Amino acid sequence: MKNYLFPLALLAFGGAAHATSYYVSDCGSGASAQCVAGNDSSAGTSPAAPWKSCDKVTAQFPGLAVGDQVLFARGSAQNACKLSYLSNLKSTAANPIVIGAYTPTWASSTTAVPILNGTTSTYTLGLLNSGNSTHDEGYVIQDLHFVGPGVSAQMPALMMSNDVKYVTIQRVEIEQSSLGIQCNGGTNNPLSAGSNGLTEHIVIRNSNIHHNRGIGILSGCNDILIENNTLDNNGIGMLDHHIYIGGAEISGVLQTVTQVVIRSNRLTNNSPYASASAASPTPGGCGAVAIVAHGLHDGLIIEGNTVIEPTPPANASCWGISADSGGYGNKEGFTNVAIRGNTVINFGVGIGLDLCDTCVIENNYIYSEAPAPSGVIAPSKYFETPLAGDTLINKLTVRNNSVYLKNPTFGSVGIRVSRDGTGHNVASNLVYFGTGSTSATSCFYTSGLAAGAFAAFDYNLCYFAGTTGTWDTARGSLTAQRAVGFDVHSQSTNPNVTPSTAPYALTTASTSPAVKAGHPSLSSRFAIGGLQRSVTPDIGAYQFGASVVVPSAPTGVGIQ
Repeated sequence: MKNYLFPLALLAFGGAAHATSYYVSDCGSGASAQCVAGNDSSAGTSPAAPWKSCDKVTAQFPGLAVGDQVLFARGSAQNACKLSYLSNLKSTAANPIVIGAYTPTWASSTTAVPILNGTTSTYTLGLLNSGNSTHDEGYVIQDLHFVGPGVSAQMPALMMSNDVKYVTIQRVEIEQSSLGIQCNGGTNNPLSAGSNGLTEHIVIRNSNIHHNRGIGILSGCNDILIENNTLDNNGIGMLDHHIYIGGAEISGVLQTVTQVVIRSNRLTNNSPYASASAASPTPGGCGAVAIVAHGLHDGLIIEGNTVIEPTPPANASCWGISADSGGYGNKEGFTNVAIRGNTVINFGVGIGLDLCDTCVIENNYIYSEAPAPSGVIAPSKYFETPLAGDTLINKLTVRNNSVYLKNPTFGSVGIRVSRDGTGHNVASNLVYFGTGSTSATSCFYTSGLAAGAFAAFDYNLCYFAGTTGTWDTARGSLTAQRAVGFDVHSQSTNPNVTPSTAPYALTTASTSPAVKAGHPSLSSRFAIGGLQRSVTPDIGAYQFGASVVVPSAPTGVGIQ
Protein backbone atom coordinates (compact mmCIF):
# COMPACT_ATOMS: atom_id res chain seq x y z
CA MET A 1 0.00 0.00 0.00
CA LYS A 2 1.17 3.50 -0.77
CA ASN A 3 1.81 5.92 2.05
CA TYR A 4 -1.29 7.68 3.31
CA LEU A 5 0.90 10.17 5.15
CA PHE A 6 1.81 12.05 1.98
CA PRO A 7 -0.96 14.68 2.36
CA LEU A 8 0.12 15.51 5.91
CA ALA A 9 3.70 15.90 4.88
CA LEU A 10 3.00 18.09 1.88
CA LEU A 11 0.59 20.34 3.77
CA ALA A 12 3.10 20.87 6.56
CA PHE A 13 5.71 21.72 3.95
CA GLY A 14 3.38 23.78 1.82
CA GLY A 15 3.18 27.25 3.36
CA ALA A 16 6.78 28.34 2.80
CA ALA A 17 7.16 26.50 -0.47
CA HIS A 18 4.32 28.09 -2.44
CA ALA A 19 5.86 30.26 -5.15
CA THR A 20 2.85 32.51 -5.78
CA SER A 21 -0.70 32.90 -4.50
CA TYR A 22 -3.38 33.99 -6.94
CA TYR A 23 -6.59 35.50 -5.56
CA VAL A 24 -10.10 35.32 -7.03
CA SER A 25 -13.35 37.06 -6.05
CA ASP A 26 -16.79 37.48 -7.60
CA CYS A 27 -20.21 38.24 -6.15
CA GLY A 28 -22.53 35.67 -7.68
CA SER A 29 -25.45 33.78 -6.17
CA GLY A 30 -24.96 33.19 -2.45
CA ALA A 31 -22.21 35.79 -1.94
CA SER A 32 -22.17 37.88 1.21
CA ALA A 33 -23.54 41.43 1.15
CA GLN A 34 -20.01 42.77 1.71
CA CYS A 35 -18.60 41.01 -1.35
CA VAL A 36 -16.24 42.95 -3.62
CA ALA A 37 -15.61 41.53 -7.07
CA GLY A 38 -12.20 41.32 -8.70
CA ASN A 39 -11.12 41.96 -12.27
CA ASP A 40 -9.66 39.43 -14.72
CA SER A 41 -7.36 42.16 -16.03
CA SER A 42 -5.61 42.31 -12.66
CA ALA A 43 -2.41 40.41 -11.97
CA GLY A 44 -4.30 38.49 -9.30
CA THR A 45 -1.29 38.22 -7.02
CA SER A 46 -2.64 40.58 -4.35
CA PRO A 47 -5.75 40.17 -2.20
CA ALA A 48 -6.44 43.83 -2.97
CA ALA A 49 -6.55 43.17 -6.74
CA PRO A 50 -7.91 39.64 -7.32
CA TRP A 51 -9.02 37.96 -10.49
CA LYS A 52 -12.77 37.70 -11.02
CA SER A 53 -13.71 34.44 -12.70
CA CYS A 54 -13.33 30.68 -12.94
CA ASP A 55 -12.60 31.18 -16.64
CA LYS A 56 -9.48 33.15 -15.73
CA VAL A 57 -8.34 30.39 -13.40
CA THR A 58 -8.84 27.76 -16.10
CA ALA A 59 -6.83 29.76 -18.62
CA GLN A 60 -3.92 30.35 -16.22
CA PHE A 61 -3.85 26.94 -14.52
CA PRO A 62 -1.49 25.09 -16.93
CA GLY A 63 1.13 27.81 -16.43
CA LEU A 64 1.15 27.76 -12.63
CA ALA A 65 4.45 26.93 -10.96
CA VAL A 66 5.02 24.10 -8.54
CA GLY A 67 3.52 24.95 -5.15
CA ASP A 68 1.34 27.83 -6.38
CA GLN A 69 -2.03 28.53 -4.79
CA VAL A 70 -5.35 29.62 -6.29
CA LEU A 71 -7.46 31.11 -3.51
CA PHE A 72 -11.09 32.19 -3.71
CA ALA A 73 -12.35 34.88 -1.33
CA ARG A 74 -14.43 33.88 1.67
CA GLY A 75 -17.88 35.36 1.21
CA SER A 76 -17.54 35.30 -2.58
CA ALA A 77 -19.48 33.21 -5.10
CA GLN A 78 -18.83 32.20 -8.69
CA ASN A 79 -21.72 31.74 -11.11
CA ALA A 80 -21.56 29.05 -13.83
CA CYS A 81 -18.10 28.01 -12.63
CA LYS A 82 -16.37 25.70 -15.13
CA LEU A 83 -12.99 24.60 -13.80
CA SER A 84 -13.67 21.59 -15.97
CA TYR A 85 -10.30 20.36 -17.28
CA LEU A 86 -7.48 21.43 -14.98
CA SER A 87 -4.04 19.93 -15.53
CA ASN A 88 -0.58 21.12 -14.60
CA LEU A 89 2.53 19.15 -15.51
CA LYS A 90 4.80 21.02 -13.08
CA SER A 91 3.02 20.20 -9.83
CA THR A 92 4.41 17.45 -7.58
CA ALA A 93 3.12 15.32 -4.75
CA ALA A 94 5.73 16.85 -2.42
CA ASN A 95 4.85 20.45 -3.34
CA PRO A 96 1.28 20.52 -4.65
CA ILE A 97 -0.86 23.21 -6.19
CA VAL A 98 -3.56 24.28 -3.73
CA ILE A 99 -7.05 25.44 -4.67
CA GLY A 100 -8.67 26.89 -1.59
CA ALA A 101 -9.82 30.01 0.25
CA TYR A 102 -8.46 33.29 1.61
CA THR A 103 -9.96 35.96 3.85
CA PRO A 104 -10.30 39.34 2.08
CA THR A 105 -10.28 42.61 4.01
CA TRP A 106 -14.07 42.90 3.73
CA ALA A 107 -14.61 39.50 5.38
CA SER A 108 -13.43 37.62 8.48
CA SER A 109 -12.15 34.14 9.23
CA THR A 110 -15.72 33.13 10.17
CA THR A 111 -17.20 34.28 6.85
CA ALA A 112 -18.60 31.43 4.78
CA VAL A 113 -16.20 29.62 2.47
CA PRO A 114 -16.30 30.49 -1.25
CA ILE A 115 -19.23 29.16 -3.30
CA LEU A 116 -18.62 27.64 -6.72
CA ASN A 117 -22.01 27.47 -8.44
CA GLY A 118 -21.92 24.77 -11.10
CA THR A 119 -23.68 24.32 -14.43
CA THR A 120 -25.92 21.58 -15.80
CA SER A 121 -23.56 20.00 -18.30
CA THR A 122 -19.95 20.36 -17.04
CA TYR A 123 -17.85 19.46 -14.02
CA THR A 124 -17.52 22.34 -11.61
CA LEU A 125 -13.93 21.25 -10.97
CA GLY A 126 -12.22 18.55 -13.00
CA LEU A 127 -8.66 17.37 -12.48
CA LEU A 128 -8.05 15.67 -15.83
CA ASN A 129 -6.74 16.16 -19.33
CA SER A 130 -9.33 16.54 -22.06
CA GLY A 131 -7.40 14.28 -24.49
CA ASN A 132 -4.80 11.55 -24.04
CA SER A 133 -4.12 10.23 -20.56
CA THR A 134 -1.17 12.31 -19.33
CA HIS A 135 0.41 11.93 -15.91
CA ASP A 136 0.13 14.86 -13.51
CA GLU A 137 0.16 14.95 -9.73
CA GLY A 138 0.01 16.94 -6.56
CA TYR A 139 -3.20 18.87 -5.83
CA VAL A 140 -5.03 19.99 -2.69
CA ILE A 141 -8.68 21.06 -2.95
CA GLN A 142 -9.97 22.56 0.29
CA ASP A 143 -12.37 24.99 1.98
CA LEU A 144 -14.79 25.36 -0.94
CA HIS A 145 -18.58 25.01 -1.26
CA PHE A 146 -19.79 23.41 -4.49
CA VAL A 147 -23.45 24.09 -5.36
CA GLY A 148 -24.97 22.36 -8.39
CA PRO A 149 -28.13 23.26 -10.33
CA GLY A 150 -30.38 20.82 -8.45
CA VAL A 151 -33.01 18.91 -10.41
CA SER A 152 -31.34 19.76 -13.73
CA ALA A 153 -27.90 18.55 -12.60
CA GLN A 154 -26.24 16.08 -14.98
CA MET A 155 -22.55 16.07 -14.00
CA PRO A 156 -20.35 15.46 -10.94
CA ALA A 157 -19.28 18.50 -8.97
CA LEU A 158 -15.69 17.26 -8.69
CA MET A 159 -14.04 14.84 -11.13
CA MET A 160 -10.62 13.14 -11.28
CA SER A 161 -9.46 11.00 -14.21
CA ASN A 162 -6.84 10.37 -16.91
CA ASP A 163 -3.86 9.62 -14.63
CA VAL A 164 -3.96 12.28 -11.95
CA LYS A 165 -2.24 11.23 -8.73
CA TYR A 166 -1.73 12.44 -5.15
CA VAL A 167 -4.84 14.52 -4.61
CA THR A 168 -6.22 15.62 -1.25
CA ILE A 169 -9.80 16.88 -1.02
CA GLN A 170 -10.66 18.21 2.41
CA ARG A 171 -13.16 20.46 4.19
CA VAL A 172 -15.37 20.87 1.11
CA GLU A 173 -19.16 20.95 0.94
CA ILE A 174 -20.98 19.58 -2.11
CA GLU A 175 -24.73 19.80 -2.75
CA GLN A 176 -27.35 19.86 -5.52
CA SER A 177 -25.14 18.09 -8.08
CA SER A 178 -25.89 14.89 -9.95
CA LEU A 179 -22.90 13.28 -8.19
CA GLY A 180 -20.60 14.63 -5.49
CA ILE A 181 -17.06 13.37 -6.16
CA GLN A 182 -16.04 10.95 -8.90
CA CYS A 183 -12.60 9.35 -9.05
CA ASN A 184 -12.40 7.48 -12.35
CA GLY A 185 -9.63 4.98 -11.72
CA GLY A 186 -8.86 4.13 -15.33
CA THR A 187 -9.25 5.56 -18.81
CA ASN A 188 -10.25 4.53 -22.30
CA ASN A 189 -8.15 7.31 -23.85
CA PRO A 190 -4.76 6.65 -25.47
CA LEU A 191 -1.83 6.76 -23.02
CA SER A 192 0.80 9.43 -23.45
CA ALA A 193 4.44 8.54 -22.74
CA GLY A 194 4.94 8.01 -19.00
CA SER A 195 1.24 7.47 -18.25
CA ASN A 196 -0.25 4.23 -16.91
CA GLY A 197 -3.77 5.62 -17.16
CA LEU A 198 -4.52 5.07 -13.46
CA THR A 199 -5.78 7.75 -11.09
CA GLU A 200 -4.59 6.91 -7.57
CA HIS A 201 -3.27 8.06 -4.18
CA ILE A 202 -6.36 10.05 -3.22
CA VAL A 203 -7.60 11.37 0.13
CA ILE A 204 -11.18 12.61 0.67
CA ARG A 205 -11.73 13.73 4.25
CA ASN A 206 -13.60 16.04 6.62
CA SER A 207 -16.15 17.01 3.97
CA ASN A 208 -19.95 17.35 3.81
CA ILE A 209 -21.64 15.80 0.76
CA HIS A 210 -25.40 16.17 0.89
CA HIS A 211 -28.62 16.59 -1.08
CA ASN A 212 -27.15 15.47 -4.39
CA ARG A 213 -29.33 13.78 -6.99
CA GLY A 214 -27.06 10.79 -7.39
CA ILE A 215 -24.08 9.06 -5.77
CA GLY A 216 -22.16 10.89 -3.06
CA ILE A 217 -18.68 9.48 -3.78
CA LEU A 218 -17.97 7.22 -6.77
CA SER A 219 -14.47 5.76 -7.04
CA GLY A 220 -12.52 3.11 -8.90
CA CYS A 221 -9.15 4.56 -7.83
CA ASN A 222 -6.24 2.77 -6.17
CA ASP A 223 -4.92 3.79 -2.77
CA ILE A 224 -7.84 5.96 -1.70
CA LEU A 225 -8.72 7.02 1.84
CA ILE A 226 -12.30 8.24 2.45
CA GLU A 227 -12.36 9.40 6.05
CA ASN A 228 -14.38 11.52 8.50
CA ASN A 229 -16.92 12.71 5.94
CA THR A 230 -20.63 13.33 6.37
CA LEU A 231 -22.95 12.09 3.62
CA ASP A 232 -26.66 12.85 3.86
CA ASN A 233 -29.71 12.77 1.56
CA ASN A 234 -27.92 11.66 -1.60
CA GLY A 235 -29.56 9.71 -4.41
CA ILE A 236 -32.82 8.74 -6.08
CA GLY A 237 -33.05 4.97 -6.58
CA MET A 238 -31.36 1.63 -6.00
CA LEU A 239 -28.27 2.56 -8.07
CA ASP A 240 -27.54 5.73 -6.08
CA HIS A 241 -25.30 5.00 -3.12
CA HIS A 242 -23.65 7.32 -0.62
CA ILE A 243 -20.30 5.64 -1.42
CA TYR A 244 -19.82 3.40 -4.45
CA ILE A 245 -16.46 1.69 -4.91
CA GLY A 246 -16.39 0.28 -8.43
CA GLY A 247 -13.91 -1.10 -10.88
CA ALA A 248 -11.30 0.57 -13.08
CA GLU A 249 -10.75 -0.14 -16.76
CA ILE A 250 -7.80 0.58 -19.03
CA SER A 251 -8.96 0.49 -22.64
CA GLY A 252 -11.90 -1.71 -21.67
CA VAL A 253 -9.89 -4.19 -19.57
CA LEU A 254 -11.03 -4.44 -15.95
CA GLN A 255 -8.22 -3.76 -13.47
CA THR A 256 -7.82 -4.87 -9.86
CA VAL A 257 -8.38 -1.91 -7.56
CA THR A 258 -6.00 -1.99 -4.60
CA GLN A 259 -6.05 -0.55 -1.09
CA VAL A 260 -9.31 1.25 -0.45
CA VAL A 261 -10.06 2.52 3.07
CA ILE A 262 -13.50 3.87 4.04
CA ARG A 263 -13.24 4.94 7.66
CA SER A 264 -15.13 6.92 10.31
CA ASN A 265 -17.73 8.45 7.99
CA ARG A 266 -21.32 9.22 8.97
CA LEU A 267 -23.93 8.31 6.36
CA THR A 268 -27.64 9.10 6.72
CA ASN A 269 -30.71 9.12 4.44
CA ASN A 270 -29.55 7.24 1.35
CA SER A 271 -31.48 7.54 -1.96
CA PRO A 272 -34.40 9.47 -0.44
CA TYR A 273 -35.56 11.38 -3.54
CA ALA A 274 -38.67 9.86 -5.08
CA SER A 275 -37.68 11.00 -8.59
CA ALA A 276 -35.22 13.18 -10.44
CA SER A 277 -37.74 16.01 -10.35
CA ALA A 278 -38.60 15.74 -6.65
CA ALA A 279 -38.00 19.05 -4.92
CA SER A 280 -37.22 17.49 -1.53
CA PRO A 281 -36.28 14.07 -0.15
CA THR A 282 -38.73 11.62 1.39
CA PRO A 283 -37.69 10.33 4.84
CA GLY A 284 -37.41 6.56 4.78
CA GLY A 285 -37.40 6.41 1.00
CA CYS A 286 -34.14 4.46 0.87
CA GLY A 287 -33.89 1.68 -1.72
CA ALA A 288 -30.11 1.44 -2.19
CA VAL A 289 -26.95 0.26 -0.40
CA ALA A 290 -25.27 3.05 1.56
CA ILE A 291 -21.71 1.72 1.05
CA VAL A 292 -21.24 -0.71 -1.83
CA ALA A 293 -18.24 -2.20 -3.66
CA HIS A 294 -18.22 -4.07 -6.98
CA GLY A 295 -15.54 -5.21 -9.40
CA LEU A 296 -12.06 -6.60 -8.70
CA HIS A 297 -10.45 -5.56 -5.43
CA ASP A 298 -7.44 -6.51 -3.34
CA GLY A 299 -7.36 -4.77 0.03
CA LEU A 300 -10.59 -3.11 1.16
CA ILE A 301 -11.25 -1.76 4.65
CA ILE A 302 -14.68 -0.49 5.68
CA GLU A 303 -14.42 0.38 9.35
CA GLY A 304 -15.71 2.64 12.07
CA ASN A 305 -18.50 4.11 9.94
CA THR A 306 -21.92 5.06 11.28
CA VAL A 307 -24.55 4.19 8.67
CA ILE A 308 -28.11 5.18 9.62
CA GLU A 309 -31.60 5.48 8.20
CA PRO A 310 -33.26 7.70 10.85
CA THR A 311 -36.68 6.73 9.46
CA PRO A 312 -36.84 2.94 9.00
CA PRO A 313 -37.38 2.30 5.28
CA ALA A 314 -40.30 0.28 3.99
CA ASN A 315 -38.14 -1.08 1.16
CA ALA A 316 -36.18 -4.23 2.03
CA SER A 317 -33.62 -3.37 -0.70
CA CYS A 318 -32.24 -0.62 1.53
CA TRP A 319 -28.98 -2.16 2.77
CA GLY A 320 -26.21 -0.80 4.95
CA ILE A 321 -22.88 -2.14 3.62
CA SER A 322 -22.14 -4.71 0.93
CA ALA A 323 -19.23 -5.87 -1.24
CA ASP A 324 -20.54 -8.10 -3.99
CA SER A 325 -21.17 -8.61 -7.69
CA GLY A 326 -22.06 -5.60 -9.79
CA GLY A 327 -22.73 -7.52 -12.99
CA TYR A 328 -19.41 -6.45 -14.55
CA GLY A 329 -19.04 -9.65 -16.56
CA ASN A 330 -17.27 -12.93 -15.85
CA LYS A 331 -14.52 -11.72 -13.56
CA GLU A 332 -15.31 -10.06 -10.25
CA GLY A 333 -14.12 -10.70 -6.75
CA PHE A 334 -12.43 -9.53 -3.57
CA THR A 335 -9.42 -10.56 -1.52
CA ASN A 336 -8.28 -9.23 1.86
CA VAL A 337 -11.46 -7.41 2.89
CA ALA A 338 -12.16 -6.21 6.43
CA ILE A 339 -15.61 -4.87 7.37
CA ARG A 340 -15.26 -4.03 11.03
CA GLY A 341 -16.35 -1.76 13.83
CA ASN A 342 -19.28 -0.22 11.94
CA THR A 343 -22.60 0.85 13.43
CA VAL A 344 -25.40 0.00 10.97
CA ILE A 345 -28.93 1.14 11.85
CA ASN A 346 -32.36 0.39 10.31
CA PHE A 347 -31.55 -1.46 7.10
CA GLY A 348 -33.17 -4.49 5.48
CA VAL A 349 -29.73 -6.12 5.46
CA GLY A 350 -27.02 -4.79 7.73
CA ILE A 351 -23.86 -6.14 6.06
CA GLY A 352 -23.50 -8.25 2.93
CA LEU A 353 -20.44 -9.89 1.38
CA ASP A 354 -19.91 -12.05 -1.69
CA LEU A 355 -17.15 -13.32 -4.01
CA CYS A 356 -14.59 -12.81 -1.24
CA ASP A 357 -11.44 -14.80 -0.41
CA THR A 358 -9.74 -14.35 2.97
CA CYS A 359 -12.11 -11.75 4.40
CA VAL A 360 -13.39 -10.75 7.83
CA ILE A 361 -16.61 -9.23 9.20
CA GLU A 362 -16.06 -8.35 12.84
CA ASN A 363 -17.05 -6.04 15.67
CA ASN A 364 -20.02 -4.54 13.86
CA TYR A 365 -23.23 -3.47 15.61
CA ILE A 366 -26.34 -3.97 13.50
CA TYR A 367 -29.68 -2.68 14.79
CA SER A 368 -32.82 -2.65 12.67
CA GLU A 369 -36.46 -1.67 12.95
CA ALA A 370 -36.91 -2.26 9.21
CA PRO A 371 -39.37 -4.99 8.12
CA ALA A 372 -37.98 -8.50 7.61
CA PRO A 373 -34.41 -7.53 8.51
CA SER A 374 -31.26 -9.65 8.43
CA GLY A 375 -27.88 -9.04 10.01
CA VAL A 376 -24.82 -10.41 8.17
CA ILE A 377 -25.38 -12.13 4.82
CA ALA A 378 -22.64 -13.99 2.94
CA PRO A 379 -23.19 -14.54 0.10
CA SER A 380 -25.18 -11.34 -0.07
CA LYS A 381 -26.43 -12.26 -3.54
CA TYR A 382 -27.26 -15.87 -2.71
CA PHE A 383 -29.97 -15.71 -5.37
CA GLU A 384 -27.29 -15.33 -8.09
CA THR A 385 -24.96 -18.02 -9.41
CA PRO A 386 -21.32 -16.82 -9.61
CA LEU A 387 -20.03 -16.55 -13.15
CA ALA A 388 -17.00 -18.42 -14.47
CA GLY A 389 -13.92 -16.51 -13.38
CA ASP A 390 -15.55 -14.94 -10.32
CA THR A 391 -13.81 -15.29 -6.97
CA LEU A 392 -15.73 -17.56 -4.59
CA ILE A 393 -16.16 -17.08 -0.87
CA ASN A 394 -13.37 -18.84 0.98
CA LYS A 395 -11.81 -18.57 4.46
CA LEU A 396 -14.42 -16.13 5.73
CA THR A 397 -14.32 -15.04 9.37
CA VAL A 398 -17.50 -13.67 10.98
CA ARG A 399 -16.92 -12.87 14.63
CA ASN A 400 -17.82 -10.57 17.49
CA ASN A 401 -20.75 -8.96 15.74
CA SER A 402 -23.83 -7.77 17.66
CA VAL A 403 -27.10 -8.08 15.73
CA TYR A 404 -30.36 -6.73 17.20
CA LEU A 405 -33.39 -7.20 14.91
CA LYS A 406 -36.43 -5.61 16.49
CA ASN A 407 -39.07 -6.69 13.96
CA PRO A 408 -37.98 -10.07 12.58
CA THR A 409 -40.16 -12.27 10.41
CA PHE A 410 -39.92 -15.76 8.94
CA GLY A 411 -37.30 -14.52 6.44
CA SER A 412 -34.99 -12.90 8.99
CA VAL A 413 -31.51 -14.35 9.51
CA GLY A 414 -28.94 -13.29 12.08
CA ILE A 415 -25.81 -14.51 10.28
CA ARG A 416 -25.64 -16.35 6.97
CA VAL A 417 -22.54 -18.17 5.67
CA SER A 418 -23.48 -20.50 2.82
CA ARG A 419 -22.89 -21.67 -0.76
CA ASP A 420 -19.10 -21.49 -1.16
CA GLY A 421 -15.74 -22.44 0.22
CA THR A 422 -14.05 -23.93 3.26
CA GLY A 423 -12.06 -22.76 6.26
CA HIS A 424 -14.80 -20.45 7.56
CA ASN A 425 -14.91 -19.25 11.19
CA VAL A 426 -18.11 -18.12 12.92
CA ALA A 427 -17.45 -17.23 16.54
CA SER A 428 -18.41 -14.92 19.40
CA ASN A 429 -21.44 -13.37 17.65
CA LEU A 430 -24.49 -12.08 19.52
CA VAL A 431 -27.90 -12.23 17.79
CA TYR A 432 -31.09 -10.91 19.41
CA PHE A 433 -34.52 -11.24 17.80
CA GLY A 434 -37.44 -9.09 18.97
CA THR A 435 -40.94 -10.31 19.65
CA GLY A 436 -41.91 -10.63 15.98
CA SER A 437 -39.87 -13.77 15.41
CA THR A 438 -41.47 -16.91 13.98
CA SER A 439 -40.49 -20.56 14.00
CA ALA A 440 -38.73 -19.97 10.66
CA THR A 441 -36.62 -17.04 11.88
CA SER A 442 -33.01 -18.27 11.91
CA CYS A 443 -30.04 -17.45 14.09
CA PHE A 444 -27.69 -18.87 11.44
CA TYR A 445 -28.03 -19.98 7.83
CA THR A 446 -25.47 -22.53 6.65
CA SER A 447 -27.63 -24.63 4.31
CA GLY A 448 -25.67 -25.84 1.31
CA LEU A 449 -22.38 -26.17 3.19
CA ALA A 450 -21.17 -29.33 4.88
CA ALA A 451 -20.01 -29.13 8.47
CA GLY A 452 -16.46 -29.65 7.21
CA ALA A 453 -16.58 -26.27 5.45
CA PHE A 454 -16.12 -24.59 8.83
CA ALA A 455 -12.84 -24.48 10.73
CA ALA A 456 -14.72 -23.25 13.82
CA PHE A 457 -18.33 -22.49 14.77
CA ASP A 458 -18.72 -21.77 18.48
CA TYR A 459 -19.11 -19.38 21.43
CA ASN A 460 -22.10 -17.60 19.88
CA LEU A 461 -25.25 -16.37 21.62
CA CYS A 462 -28.68 -16.22 19.98
CA TYR A 463 -31.90 -15.26 21.75
CA PHE A 464 -35.54 -15.05 20.66
CA ALA A 465 -37.66 -12.60 22.66
CA GLY A 466 -40.78 -14.00 20.97
CA THR A 467 -41.39 -17.30 19.21
CA THR A 468 -38.33 -19.52 19.31
CA GLY A 469 -37.03 -19.91 15.79
CA THR A 470 -34.45 -22.10 14.10
CA TRP A 471 -30.92 -22.17 15.45
CA ASP A 472 -29.45 -23.05 12.05
CA THR A 473 -31.27 -23.73 8.79
CA ALA A 474 -29.08 -26.81 8.33
CA ARG A 475 -29.67 -28.08 11.87
CA GLY A 476 -32.86 -26.80 13.47
CA SER A 477 -31.90 -26.77 17.14
CA LEU A 478 -28.90 -25.96 19.27
CA THR A 479 -28.86 -29.61 20.31
CA ALA A 480 -28.60 -30.71 16.68
CA GLN A 481 -25.89 -28.13 16.11
CA ARG A 482 -23.84 -29.51 18.94
CA ALA A 483 -24.24 -33.04 17.60
CA VAL A 484 -21.94 -32.13 14.70
CA GLY A 485 -19.45 -30.33 16.96
CA PHE A 486 -20.76 -26.80 16.39
CA ASP A 487 -21.74 -24.29 19.11
CA VAL A 488 -20.62 -26.54 21.95
CA HIS A 489 -20.07 -23.46 24.13
CA SER A 490 -22.80 -21.29 22.60
CA GLN A 491 -25.83 -19.96 24.49
CA SER A 492 -29.53 -19.41 23.87
CA THR A 493 -30.14 -17.32 27.00
CA ASN A 494 -31.28 -13.70 27.26
CA PRO A 495 -28.11 -11.55 26.98
CA ASN A 496 -29.76 -8.68 28.90
CA VAL A 497 -28.63 -6.11 26.35
CA THR A 498 -30.02 -2.60 26.13
CA PRO A 499 -30.24 -1.20 22.60
CA SER A 500 -30.52 2.54 22.14
CA THR A 501 -31.28 4.82 19.22
CA ALA A 502 -28.79 7.39 20.46
CA PRO A 503 -25.85 7.06 20.58
CA TYR A 504 -26.55 3.66 19.01
CA ALA A 505 -24.81 1.29 21.37
CA LEU A 506 -25.76 -2.17 22.55
CA THR A 507 -24.66 -2.01 26.15
CA THR A 508 -24.33 -4.95 28.50
CA ALA A 509 -24.37 -5.22 32.25
CA SER A 510 -21.64 -6.98 34.17
CA THR A 511 -24.09 -9.81 34.80
CA SER A 512 -24.81 -10.41 31.11
CA PRO A 513 -24.07 -13.98 29.99
CA ALA A 514 -22.24 -12.45 27.00
CA VAL A 515 -19.53 -11.00 29.26
CA LYS A 516 -16.31 -13.02 29.25
CA ALA A 517 -18.01 -15.76 27.22
CA GLY A 518 -16.43 -15.26 23.80
CA HIS A 519 -14.13 -17.65 21.99
CA PRO A 520 -10.85 -17.68 23.96
CA SER A 521 -8.60 -17.76 20.89
CA LEU A 522 -10.65 -16.79 17.82
CA SER A 523 -12.29 -13.61 19.12
CA SER A 524 -11.12 -10.28 17.76
CA ARG A 525 -8.42 -8.64 19.83
CA PHE A 526 -10.30 -5.34 19.69
CA ALA A 527 -13.92 -4.37 20.25
CA ILE A 528 -15.98 -1.79 18.39
CA GLY A 529 -14.38 1.65 18.74
CA GLY A 530 -10.89 0.13 18.88
CA LEU A 531 -11.26 -0.86 22.53
CA GLN A 532 -8.77 -3.52 23.54
CA ARG A 533 -10.40 -6.71 24.74
CA SER A 534 -9.32 -8.49 27.87
CA VAL A 535 -7.85 -11.98 27.82
CA THR A 536 -11.42 -13.21 28.40
CA PRO A 537 -13.31 -11.63 25.50
CA ASP A 538 -17.03 -10.92 25.46
CA ILE A 539 -19.48 -12.26 22.92
CA GLY A 540 -20.52 -9.51 20.51
CA ALA A 541 -19.04 -6.26 19.30
CA TYR A 542 -18.63 -4.66 22.72
CA GLN A 543 -16.27 -5.43 25.59
CA PHE A 544 -17.66 -4.66 29.02
CA GLY A 545 -15.37 -2.47 31.11
CA ALA A 546 -12.82 -1.86 28.32
CA SER A 547 -11.22 1.59 28.23
CA VAL A 548 -7.97 1.35 26.26
CA VAL A 549 -8.41 2.51 22.66
CA VAL A 550 -6.00 1.11 20.06
CA PRO A 551 -6.28 3.02 16.75
CA SER A 552 -6.29 0.98 13.58
CA ALA A 553 -3.25 1.41 11.34
CA PRO A 554 -4.00 2.90 7.90
CA THR A 555 -2.74 -0.26 6.23
CA GLY A 556 -4.36 -2.68 8.68
CA VAL A 557 -6.43 -4.72 6.23
CA GLY A 558 -5.74 -8.04 7.90
CA ILE A 559 -7.75 -9.82 10.55
CA GLN A 560 -7.11 -8.31 13.97
